[in-house]
Amino acid sequence: MDNNTEPQAPMPPSQIPKPPENSGNDLKTLRTLSSDLAEAIREGNASKANVVIAENDRRHREEGAATPQKKSGLYLVGGIVLLFVGVLAIVFFFMKKSAPVTTVNTQSRIPTLFVPDSLISIDIANKVPDDTKGMIAAHVTSDASKLNTIEQIYFTNAAVPLSAQNFFIAIGTKMPARLTRSLDPMFEMGIHAFSGNSLFVIYKTNDPATAFSGMLEYETTLFDDYYKMFGIDITGDHAGLFSAKWSDRVVKNQDARVLTDSSGKVVLMYAFLGSNKDTLIITDRDTTLDEVVRRITGTGIVR
Repeated sequence: MDNNTEPQAPMPPSQIPKPPENSGNDLKTLRTLSSDLAEAIREGNASKANVVIAENDRRHREEGAATPQKKSGLYLVGGIVLLFVGVLAIVFFFMKKSAPVTTVNTQSRIPTLFVPDSLISIDIANKVPDDTKGMIAAHVTSDASKLNTIEQIYFTNAAVPLSAQNFFIAIGTKMPARLTRSLDPMFEMGIHAFSGNSLFVIYKTNDPATAFSGMLEYETTLFDDYYKMFGIDITGDHAGLFSAKWSDRVVKNQDARVLTDSSGKVVLMYAFLGSNKDTLIITDRDTTLDEVVRRITGTGIVR
């Protein structure tokens, strides 16, 4: 080395080259929890590792805090929906409550011993007995119900249902008083459609013995009270029916009393049904008697 070499003067700071700066296009370093922890472990810096863990916990708390806010939003929307539904329910309740409701008690308004297939109503207000009987007969002849069906005739007087006793007055019956008293107020009249139409009427009694003896007495005028309702011809062989005698006969396994014409044909009959004989039926055909017995036996009215 040349000892005469002069030492070089230090370079001015302004001339010292600066390290290259990262351009805007350089990719930023992706930092993750695992990379930060790995760096801290390599450097042996436990404090830095704790800082990294603490920072991760902070982010989780912030994210957790945001979740309840979302849930609160959902709860708010749900509450509004429930409130709206509740208001609608209250409005509907009061509208329904304020609307007029008509309740019809079928059992109290339409007395029946068994459920018929159909129903017709006859108002006998201001009608004389012959008019009432004529209206019944007109329904019997004009009824066009299906085969083996029963149509009940329901009687009213100015919309008030008729009891059996009021019905007897309406048709001008000559029924003995003790028989009238022995029969229950509820009764049923109907038309049975089977190879033509047949009328029937059913009465109930709580005193079968009195009712039976009363019917025996009533036989002298029963035909006169009922023939017009049943549409029975009173000419030719039927001319003598007003004075004809009734007789015993078994009809469809039922003990009956029958009225026959001069040829022996049954034109009217009655029978007390059941073991207690507390159900009285008046009709003109054995097929109708059989069908009525089948129906009221099925309801338990006759045992």
